[in-house]
Order: sequence, then C-alpha cells, then structure tokens
Amino acid sequence: MDAQPATEASTPLAGLPVVATVPAAIDADAMHLAYRRAPKKSKARADRLCAAVMEFEELRATGETKSNAEAHVKAAYNISPATLWRARDVVKGWSRELWAALLLPCYKGRTKEAELTGDAWEWIQARWLSTSEPPAHVVIKEARKEGKARGWALPSDKTIIRKLNAMPAPIVLLGRKGKEVFDATFPAAERDFAAYGLHEVWVSDGRRVDVFCRWPDGTVSRPFIVAWCDMRTRKVLGTRGGVNPSGNLTLASFHAALSRAGIKPKRALLDNGHEYAAKSVTGGQKTRYRFKIKEGEPIGALTRMDVTADWARPYRGQEKPIESFWKYIANHLDKLPEFQGAYCGKNTVSKPEDLDRGKAIPIEIYAAKLAEVLEEFNRRPHRGRGMDGKSPAQLDDELMQADPHKEWARPTAEHLRLLCLEQRTLTLNNKDASISFKFTGYGEVRYWSEVLADLPMAARSKKYAVFHNPEDPDIPVVIYDGERMVCEAARIGAVGSKQAAAQHCINKAGFKKPRAAAFKTIRQAAPITLPTPAAPLSIQSVTIEKPATPVMPSEPPKLKELSPGVWYDPEQGKTIGKGKSAKPTSQLDDESIEKYRRIKEARESERMKRFGTA
Repeated sequence: MDAQPATEASTPLAGLPVVATVPAAIDADAMHLAYRRAPKKSKARADRLCAAVMEFEELRATGETKSNAEAHVKAAYNISPATLWRARDVVKGWSRELWAALLLPCYKGRTKEAELTGDAWEWIQARWLSTSEPPAHVVIKEARKEGKARGWALPSDKTIIRKLNAMPAPIVLLGRKGKEVFDATFPAAERDFAAYGLHEVWVSDGRRVDVFCRWPDGTVSRPFIVAWCDMRTRKVLGTRGGVNPSGNLTLASFHAALSRAGIKPKRALLDNGHEYAAKSVTGGQKTRYRFKIKEGEPIGALTRMDVTADWARPYRGQEKPIESFWKYIANHLDKLPEFQGAYCGKNTVSKPEDLDRGKAIPIEIYAAKLAEVLEEFNRRPHRGRGMDGKSPAQLDDELMQADPHKEWARPTAEHLRLLCLEQRTLTLNNKDASISFKFTGYGEVRYWSEVLADLPMAARSKKYAVFHNPEDPDIPVVIYDGERMVCEAARIGAVGSKQAAAQHCINKAGFKKPRAAAFKTIRQAAPITLPTPAAPLSIQSVTIEKPATPVMPSEPPKLKELSPGVWYDPEQGKTIGKGKSAKPTSQLDDESIEKYRRIKEARESERMKRFGTA
C-alpha cells in the first residue's frame, strides 16, 4: 500500500492512535519489504532510532522539557541531540508504522570496481560455465593469455572469482551441472493421490532385477519383471517375469492384474519403452513412436478394452509412483544374504567383488520369494500422501466398501482369453487367403478358414491381428479386424498318406462346388450372347477389315553339297568346285607313326641329359 505524510493537525503527540494514511507519495509495501531484506545491523540501528524518537515524543507529550527529553534519550540510547533531530525530521508527518523503515540507513558499500573489459568477462563466463567444471583460476589464466592479444583489461583473480560467485545459481547449475540439475531448480509438483478414484488409473513399469537366475534350460541371465499397480492405493495388482521385455510379457502381467482385481481401469500410466508401445498393447493410440493412427491397422489390447494410455516422459521416473516399489524390491529381495554371489548390483559401480554367475539362483526360488515380498508390500503401512498410514490392501478394502453399489467396468471373458494368447500382425495370402507364420519348434504353420476365403479381394491386403496359443499350434487361431472378430481358422496340416490326400481333395471339392454353383447362377441370370451387326442409324458404322496377304517371290533353289569343296546347282544342272584331294589312308598312318617315334626319341634324349643315365 502507498502512504503520504500526515497533516500537522492530525499528528498525535500522545502516541495513542496511529493516523491512517492514504496512498500517495511512497509505496509502504516496498518500504516494509526493503526493511525485511536489510542486514541485521542496519535493522538494529533503525529500530534503535525509532525507539528513541518514540520515547522522545512520549516525554514531550507528558510535559517534559526538550532539553530534559534529549538528555534522557542520550542516556538511554546513546544518541546525540543532533542525530535525534535528524531522525525526527525524517519521520515527521509519517505514520509510526513506517518509522523503522524510514530510519533504515542507506549504506551503499563499495561502488567502485576494478576495470574488466566486457568481452573478457563474456569470454570467461562462456568457458567457466562448462559441464567439465574447469577451475576458475585455470579459466582466468587462459583469459590473460587471450587478453594480451586482444588488449583486455583484467583485474585480480580474486575480483573475477567474486563476480563469478555472484552469478545466479540456476545459470551456474545449467552451465556446470547440466540440464537435469537445472531442471530441479524449479520446485517439483507433488501429486495429490487423494484426487484419484479407485481403479481410475493403473501404473505399469518394468525392471531388470539385480540377481542372476538360472532358467530351466540351464541358461543364466537377469529376469525382467513387469508390474501393474493402482495409482490411488499403490496396491500391486499383478506381475510377470521373463527373459527380456516384450509386448507379450506386458500383456501377461496385465492379464494377471485384471484377474486379481476383476476390474479394468479407465486410464493407464505407462513407461515409454517399446514393450508398451507395441501394437499388440497400445495399437490404435498415439505414442512417442507412433504419431499417427492409420486407418485399418490392428488395435492393441488396451484400446480394445477402452483403456486410455498415458505416457510418462523419457527419463522421468518421478512421474510413475511405481518407481518406489522397485526400490522396495531391490532392498527387500535382491539384496538378501541368501542371494550373495548372484547379486550383481544395479550398475558396474555397485557390482560386488564376489559376483559369480555360477552361483545363479534357480528361477523358481526367486519367483517364490518375489511373491512373498509382493504380499508384504501390499500389507505394510504406507507413509505416502493420501495413504494416512494405511497399507495398500487395507486402503483398497476401505474404498471398495465405501461404495458397494458402484458399477465397476469389468473385463469380459473374451478380453481375458485374448490376453492369454500371443498376438501377431499378419496379412492374408493373395492366392488362397491363408495365414502362415513361423511357430517356435514347429517351423512354418498355415491356418485357413472359408470365412477368410470369402472375403473381398481388397481385404486380403489388410493387416489382421492373429491370436494363437504359443504352446500348441493345433489350436485354431482367432483373427480380428480392429475390434471386430473375423473368424477362427484351423491349422492346415501336411499330407502324409493317401487317405489324408483323398480327404484334402474331398474338402477342396466341397469348397469349390457351392461357389461354382453360385457363379453359374449369376451367369444364368443374364446370359451372354453375341450382338447383331446392325447398328442404329444415328451411329456411323465402323469398318474393320484384314488386308490380303502379299504374294512373296519364290526363293531360288539352294546349292547341294556333293563332297568337300564340290556343290551341285539344280537350276543350271552344273557341278561347282573341284574339291580337295584326300591322302591315302596308308600314308596317313605312316606319317603318324613316324611323328610319334621322333617325339619319343627326343623325350628319351632329354631324360638322359638331365639325369646322366644311359
């Protein structure tokens, strides 16, 4: 509020009532704020002057002389009459509630500083504000080297360091510590858990445990656990573990949570990993990997159940309340003395020196201990906001009993059945409308149904969600087109006998016969006949004709070869060429024998020269 000086007539001398002032000359709130921010010594001096002036005015109001009042104040507060007079002059005409603020000394302190070139100061700040956190004296040393060439004026190191220390803390933290520390400079929002309804929002996250486990096949690795909990009560509803994160593991844990709660949530706060962004989980909803929803694409389990997915930001563990649950698991399960040797720590820094993968814990033992710790977590008192010291299970029971007639959204049997099956996104074969994929342990398997074969040709290029049992390929698969179930398709087995081949032919004939009959009926409804050549008079006739084949001239007779080099011309009846005289056969044989003899003698002579033997 603003205040102005009081008039002479309204100034009280008795000090009983304080004159009310109206906004005018000064800002009273700003003066009080400056008083509260003042140093301790300055406020003590102002308070002492204010008390002295007040006591002087009270003595004068009781009829004491001015000299006696000044002497009393000097003896009580050690304030000279001149100082008292100046203080009275300052507060004259103002409300007593402002006297202390008005009498606050206006010390400025040191105002003159050594010269520091602006470019040099910017250069020093830019290099000192680095995440490598260089020491200030090192930066100043480099600045002095740079300043010699640029003509900078630099004060002492102490002066520059004092200016660096006076910089705003958020800027220093952003430059020297990084964005994560800088982000923490603003107070974090605290979630009001009491504002959430029971089973309104579920939270899910996954974590790789810090213990090496041995699987039934003998391999050793760290299991990956996926859990679901209720936002309001923090009760863990369902967990599942596997070798690696995947969409199927996420759906298996969601099935466990639905089976235990018997209620489906309205929304789900999910981690931003690929196992949650899989189309089998959240297909049909936007994610940070899928910005557009294409028409006709398969939808995920959450979308099919009308559960809206909310995504936590990357590297923001505080957005998911389930993160504190993982800390409980790490302390009460992974670090148990029984798991010593198999415990590996959360990173290489915390890895114990006695880590030995050969001491891996059987996965059955770890799973049993995990179930025990989960039950303890749900039964222990919770100190979180909105819990009132109650355990998650206790709060869940109380909230359920508080509204016993509420209509909860519950999953259907079909929803639970599909969650137990493995989901694939496939297209139909363009020729026979069958579906094929590789089944672990069985190679490539095929499934077919008459319903698939009767779909339009354009439907064969669409993507379908195919649900199959991952343990038995002979169980028919369930095929969905978005939220609509298309059919169940049976497996097409390999033919290994004449009876199986005959049955396949019978099935094929049974499939073709009614469709061929339907086609025949369609053709008979509008028989196709050749049109008459007569055309309406209003249409100009079109002439279509084939040109006559031209007569090709006859080719001259070809020469006939009588013997090598001799031909006969039938048209002229003459023999052309003289031919080559052939050597007698006996002469050819003699020449060949003589040539072979000379080669043999040459080779024998060469052998005798090389080895020196007769």
